[in-house]
Amino acid sequence: MSKPLFMDFMKHLVVLTQDQTTQALLRSIAGVISVDLTIAATLASAIEALSHRANEQSIVVIGLDALIGSQRSASRAIAKVRERLPNSMVLLHAERKWLIDVHDEAWARMSGADAIMPKLTATRWQQTGETLLRLIEPDDALRGKHRQRIAPYLRAAQQLESRNETLKTVAAAEALSINLLDVARRMGRSGGVAITDRSYRLRSYPECFIATDAVDWLAKAFGVSTHDAVHIGKAIQACGLIYHVAREQAFDSAYFFFRVSSLPNSFVISDFVAQVSAASGFDQRTRSYLGGEYPNCFVGKDAIAWCRDHRLSLNEAMTATQRLLDLSIVSHVVNDHPMKDDAFFYRFHAA
Repeated sequence: MSKPLFMDFMKHLVVLTQDQTTQALLRSIAGVISVDLTIAATLASAIEALSHRANEQSIVVIGLDALIGSQRSASRAIAKVRERLPNSMVLLHAERKWLIDVHDEAWARMSGADAIMPKLTATRWQQTGETLLRLIEPDDALRGKHRQRIAPYLRAAQQLESRNETLKTVAAAEALSINLLDVARRMGRSGGVAITDRSYRLRSYPECFIATDAVDWLAKAFGVSTHDAVHIGKAIQACGLIYHVAREQAFDSAYFFFRVSSLPNSFVISDFVAQVSAASGFDQRTRSYLGGEYPNCFVGKDAIAWCRDHRLSLNEAMTATQRLLDLSIVSHVVNDHPMKDDAFFYRFHAA
């Protein structure tokens, strides 16, 4: 659905986030690009902020992690925003993701959002903040002026981000003009790394490759040293494009088994969520561990088995269920673990 362009007046930006770094970055640049910024810690306070702007067009950024406490799904949160301010633009912020792919974009559209962006950082502003900037200023020429104005603030913010090793790893790979999503696809295709079923200590691991082989392949593919190839692999892993078979090891030049993340061509996140959160989906109930009780949760191993029973391969099941965590639809009950094919407890935040 097409949206009218913003008129030439100060825009109103409402950001739902509890992340201090995101708040600081947006506050530092809002004034120089004529944006009236409101930071909201809860969905209720974000809706309240919109109630005072009934005659204006606003941009609403919904941080997916911030929705966890509200017990609202992204689609229901967006519906509440549209109900209060029908002409608002809505951008989803996936704080746990470094890259957004076509599946995420389709899910955001089906949820009612205008767009979705990965974790917002000054270091990767081109890959993250530009999505927001295009909503704030649709005009190319004016957007270029905004870039010039905020450049000094981004450089200052980058200094504060310099301790984030994962961010540095991803940004360094991108600085080599490497499209990490494309590299992962190439790794999984003919001519890529050797992917086959392997075994270790009497246990089998389907559809995997050896990290040392991948390092050699990356070094040859990009004409880089082994050291640089390892860091490219780490960046690909950070973006969720490859993963250790037990989700326990960081990518390195070692005899570790990894998989290239894979989803069926027909995979639709919204449909998957509807299936697995239904009564006939993942078995959600109160569970106990070491004297503690965890209500309304499911077991990772059981969830993977359910997916396998519904014609997903092990790799597809691991990738699909991890996507639920990446989009803050599901989390580990104490937020300590990625999705594992093991006896770990997870729960949905909203239906």
